[in-house]
Amino acid sequence: MTEDSEWFRTSSELLKEGFERLGANWVQRRETRSALVDGCQTSQQQYVPLYEAKMIHQFDHRWASSGGQENGEVTQAEKGDTTFEVSPRYWVPASEVEERLLQIGWKHNWLMGWRAITSSHVLRTVIANVIPRVGVGNSMPLFFMNVDDSRLSAALLGCLNSLVLDYVARHKVGGTNLNFFIIKQLPVLPPTAYGEAALQLIVPRVVELTYTSNSMAPFAEELGHRRRPFPWDEDRRAHLRAELDAWYARAYGLTRDELRYILDPADVMGEDYPSETFRVLKNSEMRKYGEYRTRRLVLEAWDRLAQAESATQLPDRAWVMPNFNSDTVTAQLAAILKALPGPTAELKVRLAAIYALYPQYLTPRLKGAAQREWQRLTGSRTQSGVNVVNFVSRTSIEWRDAYTQLKGMGALIEDVSTHTWAAGLAANGYGTEGWPDGRAGFVVKALDEIGVDAAVAELPAEVQEWMKRYAA
Repeated sequence: MTEDSEWFRTSSELLKEGFERLGANWVQRRETRSALVDGCQTSQQQYVPLYEAKMIHQFDHRWASSGGQENGEVTQAEKGDTTFEVSPRYWVPASEVEERLLQIGWKHNWLMGWRAITSSHVLRTVIANVIPRVGVGNSMPLFFMNVDDSRLSAALLGCLNSLVLDYVARHKVGGTNLNFFIIKQLPVLPPTAYGEAALQLIVPRVVELTYTSNSMAPFAEELGHRRRPFPWDEDRRAHLRAELDAWYARAYGLTRDELRYILDPADVMGEDYPSETFRVLKNSEMRKYGEYRTRRLVLEAWDRLAQAESATQLPDRAWVMPNFNSDTVTAQLAAILKALPGPTAELKVRLAAIYALYPQYLTPRLKGAAQREWQRLTGSRTQSGVNVVNFVSRTSIEWRDAYTQLKGMGALIEDVSTHTWAAGLAANGYGTEGWPDGRAGFVVKALDEIGVDAAVAELPAEVQEWMKRYAA
């Protein structure tokens, strides 16, 4: 905001320079453009808003406006007008914005950032949102995501604005700055945390929360919504946010009581408990609604998700392996190959097989709901149940048979030069429905989060040695 101030223009300055307001931008007036054409200068200059952090809030790109009320806050009537756009202090040349985005290869017609100024004693600590493709001041650092599926940008925004992540952030922010080094420490869920069902729940809610004016149409359209902006409805928005918060709490592996504690420790520990988390949020809602509305809505959303999950969940011990022989090991390896995204290091495939064939090894690496679900479906308990000597001698024989069969039939494609394995066309014809596919999908996702090196380091030396033996 200091070294680039040469580009800044106020509305009065732009008026004097022959520009007129068109939506959120300023363009040259018709008579000015005509004069430029006669003078052989045919390029039309345009100025776009310069966003500052104070102009946004969670899921709201029209939080404050320099041209609005005395305190800058946008009124409910203005939010309800889908043609209304906030007015910044300054505008900057669109060409300058485009040149800088071109340098980093950002092709999306929207941006995402967060407020760099915050506190652990305010309504929310992490405040992030999407905004149009405009200029942005340094008080609002930006995220630039390298993902093929744009829906993951909506998932990231939902995660950043979740109560669970905010709870962690409050323990890390000591002053008023939400610096890069703090952002990098936050436990943001990785892309692998979002399956198709999760994205179908998250994306429509994020789109509805963010697409409240015409300027956010590019973000909504990229995510599949090509209709008009959504009306600003405070009650509906509260329910949508509660559903997102409940989903993310479950994705982080929290229990219902742990979520209750995050929302309000006194609700779990008693009224005399000295700790508090979202005091400002709670007190604000008590004054406005006569209740801590967020707590009620989030817990109700949690219960609905739990009920829906219970109605569709697999029965206990659904992934128990019927026996251990060449057929079951072959089925498990085939399922793992099909669950991989493409050519994968053989070491990782072997590790996935160990976790899938001997679920006791994975159990202690999991936490919360993920650990309970793995134990429930596989019937596993602890690592102590594995006989290492028996593992090495027994697995080597069955593994060799599985490897030989799948490679011979074209279900396993091996690249000896890179030590990678991938599923061949014949793999799709190998029946792996039920426990093989269930275990395979679970362990591949778990490995992406744990990391191969960290997982291998926890295994007994004999098992590590077995993993490092590349097939002949």
